[in-house]
Amino acid sequence: MRGVKGYIWIGDVTDSTKVFLGPDVERRGVGYANFETNGLTPFTSRKSAHVMRCRILRRGDFRKLDLAAIRMTVAQTEREVYALKDRRDLVVVKIGERIGDFRTHELLGPPTEGKFVLYPSLPAALVVDNGFRAFSDFEEALHIGKEVNRQGGQPAWIATFKMKILDP
Repeated sequence: MRGVKGYIWIGDVTDSTKVFLGPDVERRGVGYANFETNGLTPFTSRKSAHVMRCRILRRGDFRKLDLAAIRMTVAQTEREVYALKDRRDLVVVKIGERIGDFRTHELLGPPTEGKFVLYPSLPAALVVDNGFRAFSDFEEALHIGKEVNRQGGQPAWIATFKMKILDP
């Protein structure tokens, strides 16, 4: 299992569009990147996240930034997935196309009524669109992971997901 622990910024692009931001691990010069395309890499310290805040705001892409502590345990094999069967804080990590050195990792949780659903054929929504909610039922998360694979031909992992929004 892979552990993910650190800090991310939640950037509000519009009232309904949010993006998780972590460090620019590919060193493209910007200093930050979309957490779901940087290999699920968070900032390692609150200080390193704060150093990047000014740079993020200077670009003007986000109306608001919220700092969050994030902790995930990512099961990357079938054996590891079943070790999470008693957890009630699960997301599906849909592994998509390659962008640079990394693949996209869309975090999926349960849909929220009235909110945008990216994949109408799946009873799931992006975590950034559903109010940061995780599945509370292992079987439901497992079903979504299998459907991502069956319908899209893409692999999926199951992960625990804990996130707490902090005061900046």
